[in-house]
Amino acid sequence: MPRLLVPDNLKAAVIKHGKDEVQLNLIYQQLAHHYQAIILPARPRKPKDKGKVEAGVKLVQRWLLAALRHRRFFSLAELNQAILELLPAFNQRPFKRQPGSSRHSLFVEVEQSALQSLPIHAYEHADWRFKVRVRSDYLVEYDNHHYSVPSRLVQQQVDVRATGEVVEVFHNHLRVSSHVRKFVSGISVQPEHRPPNHQYYADSEPAALLAWGERVGPALLRHLHYHLTERADVANGHKAASALRKEARLHGDARLEEACAYALTIKTFALKSLQSILREQPDKRPGLKSLPSSTPAHENLRGAHYFADEKDHSPC
Repeated sequence: MPRLLVPDNLKAAVIKHGKDEVQLNLIYQQLAHHYQAIILPARPRKPKDKGKVEAGVKLVQRWLLAALRHRRFFSLAELNQAILELLPAFNQRPFKRQPGSSRHSLFVEVEQSALQSLPIHAYEHADWRFKVRVRSDYLVEYDNHHYSVPSRLVQQQVDVRATGEVVEVFHNHLRVSSHVRKFVSGISVQPEHRPPNHQYYADSEPAALLAWGERVGPALLRHLHYHLTERADVANGHKAASALRKEARLHGDARLEEACAYALTIKTFALKSLQSILREQPDKRPGLKSLPSSTPAHENLRGAHYFADEKDHSPC
């Protein structure tokens, strides 16, 4: 990779070339930065800065494009292959004013040692959209798909950068959002981008509650399944499941899982019972973590054998 690039002042590369400042195309500048090269455009109206470039264009048109002018190509790869086949003969042609020297020998003897090594990863082209206004639903659109940004940026302008795999959003030159690029119509929303009121309702959806239960533990998940899928009063079941989310914010997920596990041992799904367990903490008391497995023996308890033969105990 050369250390210095000297392009013409075409708009695709140079936006403005003044006496004191050069403003380059952002994508072109990123390309040069990736390969650690410096861009120094030729001076406007000064053909001496680019004489070799113009001569090189003339020679390529004469020896390569002219040789292919009667052939028809159906893809860029096919055209590049045809040019590649002509390049060795073109580079081996001897210079008229430098006997015994050609473009290939000059490159090997002088230029090759001055080149920089290429980076490990090739440059990935990125498409930029500047001054995109964030909609009231904190979404920005790119390629017919909508991506979320933090809700605080509603009605503000952002810059969108898209590669083949990622869509990034920048505000004041800082990245505020990153999404995996989607090539179909739809919406991609990250939960942390929602405002608090939207976040509350999103967290209260049945699918979100069950996914949360799977992350916390089996006891909580069992309670959520009961309230969301087994109760006949669906509305009250959903309210109870949402209330469990509130209890988790107060006591923590781990403590709620412990309380739900204790509630299962006493065979209750009632929300008030669970809240009482969280408040009174009976599962933390010594000897009360679980119910006794059998009824204790007592002289006043007759047991099943007493009723085995009714005749033995019938009144006289």
